[in-house]
Amino acid sequence: SSDVVVVGGGVIGLSTAYHLNELGFHNVIVIERDEITSGTTWHTNGLVWRLRPSETDITLLSRTHELTLLSRRGVEATGWINNGGLFLAHNSQRMQEYQRLHGLSKYYGIESHILDRKQTIALLDPLIDEKTSDLTGGLYSPNDGFVDPHMYCSALIKGGNVQVFSKCRLIGINTIDGFRRRKVNRVSVEYEGEVRDINTHCVVNCSGVWAPIVAKLAGIANIPQEAMEHSYVITEAIDGVKHNKTPNIRDHDLSIAFRVSGQSLCIGGYESDPVLISHKVHTLQPFGLFELNWDKFGVNLENSVKLMPIIGKTGIKATTCGPESFTPDHKPLVGEDPEVRGFFHASAFNSFGISLSGGIGYQMAKWLTTGAPEI
Repeated sequence: SSDVVVVGGGVIGLSTAYHLNELGFHNVIVIERDEITSGTTWHTNGLVWRLRPSETDITLLSRTHELTLLSRRGVEATGWINNGGLFLAHNSQRMQEYQRLHGLSKYYGIESHILDRKQTIALLDPLIDEKTSDLTGGLYSPNDGFVDPHMYCSALIKGGNVQVFSKCRLIGINTIDGFRRRKVNRVSVEYEGEVRDINTHCVVNCSGVWAPIVAKLAGIANIPQEAMEHSYVITEAIDGVKHNKTPNIRDHDLSIAFRVSGQSLCIGGYESDPVLISHKVHTLQPFGLFELNWDKFGVNLENSVKLMPIIGKTGIKATTCGPESFTPDHKPLVGEDPEVRGFFHASAFNSFGISLSGGIGYQMAKWLTTGAPEI
């Protein structure tokens, strides 16, 4: 038996189990059909931002930032690189938005700085051509950075004494009649060649793009998330780019983002016409990837060259196109299902799972142990 069964050994599932342990719930298990991070966590770029235009998001992000520093508490390293983060503005309206966000950061005690055009371009030297750039300024957050996804997840397991069962396939969720709605009673898994039952009244669905399949095992027909192909590319080395100094970059006007990778840049963005893959999620394999669709990704590359002409003269040495889950309102799917008591959702993080992982894991743990989140 188990007090809580977490389904999915990615960053959200492991963070939830870590925080349950911190709150004194030790009879918790994580079941993973393959190996930890093998779903969508392993191919993420690991960005950790501090600022978002939402007080709720900032609270969640702050907890994640605390977790990235686990190594300072004698726990295994998370691969944390503190290179800072920079939001770029091309017009006065965007700068006004960043001024408001800067004010919000002061309230929450998060260091940030409004930069003028000259300061912004200087911080990104040699990536921006001052003569042709239309940048007006930016918002700099010096404590942003990124983690190594697998190291981060390994640190959560070690730091929280998390019990993970790898190569453990969920095959059934049994529910019984309860007051006004059904409730979780037991789960069945296939482990080491045998079918085993685990008595539990609580299941947390942290299975990423596979979350709708897990939900159906509990008799939940549909959940509002869509699986899509999501991509990034890594350039050849660029002189002047420094692994621990060149900041993460987010350009909201051009809908692109950058992260350093050694002396190279990792370039990503949100596809305006994405490839939908929910109909074939059941066929996806652990650690699986797709061929990059250059027609879809091309707009991100074009915008990257528009922002940084040097990219147009630099080769691409690696591409990654993997599954990601998104929601209609671009907010994650979190909380207890209205139809099945004891079945909790924690999926569809809209390619923001690493950044939200600490906060979501903590709030889920509070929800499970006290009956409600803190926010």
